[in-house]
Amino acid sequence: MKRGLFVLVILVFISIYPFANKNGLLDIPTAQIQKNGEFSFGTDFSLSSALSSDDVPFTYNLFFSYGLFDLVDISLNMLTYKDYTLDIQYNFLKAKENLPSISVGIRNITYKKYIDEGGGGSDPTTGLTDNHYQLRSQDWFSLYLVATKDFNKFGKYTLGIGRGEFVGYARGKYLSTAILLDEQTLSGGANEYMFSFFGGAEIPIVYGLSFLGDVTGRNVNLGLKYNLKDFNILCGLTHAELFTSGDPNLKPRIEINANYTINFGGSQKESMGTLIVNVVDGSTDKLLDATLTFEGMNIKPISLTGGYKKFKMKPGKYTLKIEAKGYKWQKRIFTVSSGITTELNVKLNKKDDTEKINHDKAIKLAKDAKTLLNKGDIVGAISKLNEAIKLAPDDPTVLAYMQEANNKKQQMIKTYRENALAYEQKGWTKSAIAEWNNLLLLDPKNSEAKNHIDELKREQKKEEQKKVEKPKETKPAQDPNKLYKEGYAAYLAGDYKTAVAKFEAVLKIDPNHKKAAKYLEKAKKRL
Repeated sequence: MKRGLFVLVILVFISIYPFANKNGLLDIPTAQIQKNGEFSFGTDFSLSSALSSDDVPFTYNLFFSYGLFDLVDISLNMLTYKDYTLDIQYNFLKAKENLPSISVGIRNITYKKYIDEGGGGSDPTTGLTDNHYQLRSQDWFSLYLVATKDFNKFGKYTLGIGRGEFVGYARGKYLSTAILLDEQTLSGGANEYMFSFFGGAEIPIVYGLSFLGDVTGRNVNLGLKYNLKDFNILCGLTHAELFTSGDPNLKPRIEINANYTINFGGSQKESMGTLIVNVVDGSTDKLLDATLTFEGMNIKPISLTGGYKKFKMKPGKYTLKIEAKGYKWQKRIFTVSSGITTELNVKLNKKDDTEKINHDKAIKLAKDAKTLLNKGDIVGAISKLNEAIKLAPDDPTVLAYMQEANNKKQQMIKTYRENALAYEQKGWTKSAIAEWNNLLLLDPKNSEAKNHIDELKREQKKEEQKKVEKPKETKPAQDPNKLYKEGYAAYLAGDYKTAVAKFEAVLKIDPNHKKAAKYLEKAKKRL
């Protein structure tokens, strides 16, 4: 009963061997370590995709990891109920703005020469099937050196070199010093002294969710990790290189694991970071008096006398605007980390007369464009604003006028389209074509307008041909009031030529028609 309960507890707290604490990737360590007093433990279950033919169809592991003094990680791993290893990692260089974090460590401190998540033993055929080859380097006391650089939203990247479990052969030899030796030399014992490169990345996708990938001389691994405060869960595809192994008995493995972190160091106040700002002339490197403005923060502008300032800041991401009299301003986005010094070296370039002249020209063009816009000349206004933007692409006045012009342009395009379609329904071909042409002045590439104009012109041509072919008929006497209404409608639509013809026809029938005479005169003036 007690033995069964013990096994059940072990299965509940199963953990992945490579993913030995919250800072690791799938199969490799990173240079980052746990904070002082942090204790991690987790669970894992690995399943071979060749379940029926794999010698190790599934694995279960357990680990415990503890951080000391913000410098050392110590991990105890239980790979099977009889296989245990100890890992130690020391962080001797903390990350700085332009430098990665660097650590040295030893994995697989144990009494068994060959060991992996599948188990351990004294010969190379121990553990997972794909590691069964005679040139296999002994896994115990796998020494490594690793560097990690965190680029925040762009991801966290790791590169290292190590012996033992990091060294592989076949295609993996291209990452190691084994590429320099022949197989006979390696089989003579040189394989135990080989070192191999390894690397990986953790890239954020959305809040809490990251993509993981790493490569060693033995394995290629991919996965997704989700962080929720002190809890991490990971799902991965490990040994992915076996997709191309050519052996039906060797297939990648599916890993599902989780870990949880508890801080036994007590609640610690997060230490401040240090920010150093240097502002110099871009040509002479002479220090400049400047003003620092933290955008989006409740921080008063800071005067930088003598071009240098060093001060403490809370950890976080900042956007800083740097200004100096007579110089072009700059904007910097940076992160301040706890206990780390961040240095900003800013070179400002002087404003020149050309910039001022261009700015003045741009403002004049923008004002001229505004006048044209008020008169209804949208095309002319946009043309002038395009010139202004070339001279001063970031000027708020120019950009505001361009936005206004584009809004009016879209409104008029809509109006011309609606008018043209309405005229088409009434059979007023010339008026419809005129509206479509007005639209093309604003939007020369508008295919709808072009298609409608082509179709209307074809119909217009057919009508003209029919008129030529028809014999002349004696026209019945026309109603002058009907002709007047048609002329008035054409006048309102802007078809002044048609309006003139209609009004003249009215006056031929009724020379005393006052309204026809009045609008005939107006229509002729607008021709």
